[in-house]
Amino acid sequence: MQRGSGHDVMRMGDALRISERKTGQDQHWPLLPVVGVSTVEIDDYLSWLRGSFGSIHPRLCTELEWEKAARGADGREYPEGNSLSEMDANYFDTYGSTTRTASLDEVGTHTASRSPFEIDDMAGNAAEFTLSVFDDLKFVLRGGSFLDGRNQVRGTHRRIVPDTYRGIGTGFRLCADLK
Repeated sequence: MQRGSGHDVMRMGDALRISERKTGQDQHWPLLPVVGVSTVEIDDYLSWLRGSFGSIHPRLCTELEWEKAARGADGREYPEGNSLSEMDANYFDTYGSTTRTASLDEVGTHTASRSPFEIDDMAGNAAEFTLSVFDDLKFVLRGGSFLDGRNQVRGTHRRIVPDTYRGIGTGFRLCADLK
C-alpha cells in the first residue's frame, strides 16, 4: 500500500502501522474499505456478482440513494447530526491534519459516522462512487475521504469525477434491486 512517498507491504496477520499517529496506529488491513479502483473495475466486479446471485441485481447506488442512506429522513448534515468533531469520522483533521497521519481506518471504527440506517462510514474514510442523477454518464463521489476536510464529508457534498478516476481515498458501496 502506498501512503505518500512510502510503501507498506503487509501479509495476512500484519497490521498497517501508522506510527505518526497518537491513536489508531494499527489498522487490520483486511478490514479497510476497498479503494483505488476505477468504475471499469467496479463494473467488472458487478458483472461477476450478477452472475453469482440469482435473486438480486447489484449496482452502484445513485447519489440520491447514497444521500438518503447517509442523512436519514430528517436531512441532517452528517450521519450523527448537524455537527462533526475530529473523532466522529475519519477525515483530514481526525489524526492531526497532516498527510503523515492521514490514512484509512478499519470500517466501522468511528461509530458517529454510522448512518441512521446503521450503515458504517457514511462520512469520511473513503469517498464513494455513485451514479449521477443529473447525467447518466457522470459519476459523483460522495462521503468524502480521510484526505478531505469537514465540509467535504457532509452528506450533501458531491464531486463529479470521470469514469477513469481512481484514488487511494476512493471506493464504492453497492445497492441492489430484487429481480
